[in-house]
Amino acid sequence: MRKIVLLVSLCVVLFSSCKEIDTSILNEYNGAFILNEGISKSSLSHYNYEDQTCTSDYIVLEGKANSMRIIGEGSSAKAFFNLPVVGSAISYSLDSKSEEKSFDLVESHEMLCSNPVTDNALYAATIDTLYEYNIETLDVKDKLSISDGVSQMVTSGKFLYVANQKTDSVYVYDMSSNKAQDTLSVLAQPIDMKVDADGHVWVYCQGHADGSEFGLVKIERDFITTKLVHRVYAYRGERVKNMDNCLTLSKDKRSLFFVNGNVIKMSVYHEDELSDRTLSTNKFLSDNYDKVSFSGLNVDPRTGNLYCLISNGESAGQLLIVENTDEEKGSLKEQYSVGVKPLAVGFNY
Repeated sequence: MRKIVLLVSLCVVLFSSCKEIDTSILNEYNGAFILNEGISKSSLSHYNYEDQTCTSDYIVLEGKANSMRIIGEGSSAKAFFNLPVVGSAISYSLDSKSEEKSFDLVESHEMLCSNPVTDNALYAATIDTLYEYNIETLDVKDKLSISDGVSQMVTSGKFLYVANQKTDSVYVYDMSSNKAQDTLSVLAQPIDMKVDADGHVWVYCQGHADGSEFGLVKIERDFITTKLVHRVYAYRGERVKNMDNCLTLSKDKRSLFFVNGNVIKMSVYHEDELSDRTLSTNKFLSDNYDKVSFSGLNVDPRTGNLYCLISNGESAGQLLIVENTDEEKGSLKEQYSVGVKPLAVGFNY
């Protein structure tokens, strides 16, 4: 299984609407940051919507990274990367562009996820163990056994949701006690997860090799007296084409964007009243993009625009910026060249 790193920022920041944005206050370290896997070294591209420029090599890493997460905001924001070949994690200041911390971990880790219960805690998943670290000292605070096959982790409230593509399950842990709470069956091979405005967890499942058991799963959490209860709803569909980093949410977290050939837009309340639910086929982009190899999606938390990454083999990749309005389809605003093999996009304001 390909190693994946996920670093989850835990602050919920409310931004003004697009019309209220004062773009004059943007600094060099503000804007969108695109991780490019590259050929021998990875790089970070930077896009600033104020002056509409894109710098391909804003930061060049000394090695290949397979995932990125931006934690913090403004001049204090840091971009964390996983370097699986050398078995370490590394962080860079987005302000100074300098390396701040590089550390070897207890074992070869699949991913990292910060803990919303305590600001200085960091979770790291290996093949069979979930470690809790002190993020400042990197000392191991606690650990618990998990199943092999971790593909993604997200947090909702005080709970950590761990997707496992080998067992077709999502495991739930209470981070205040580091105890397992639930095991939920989903569709085949869950590879991506996001949390909507109501705290519900959405799981993107890429399905079996024949395309069966493909779709999205919605996990709702509730308490009956003091007992934790989860309800799981599957939205099945016909698979056209998918990829990693294939799921994101709108600025208000009430619409989903996911890749199935084209980029598909779907309300988080889609067919809520039905027990047998189907996946939306509403194309957000024109038919010209049906056969494009998208390699990542994310939504700008300030403007609400959708950022789509396109990989072009060993040539420079592309960044598409698509306006998200109440219209059925998105409107392409801008297009820029980025580094080779773009993987993910994050934001800092």
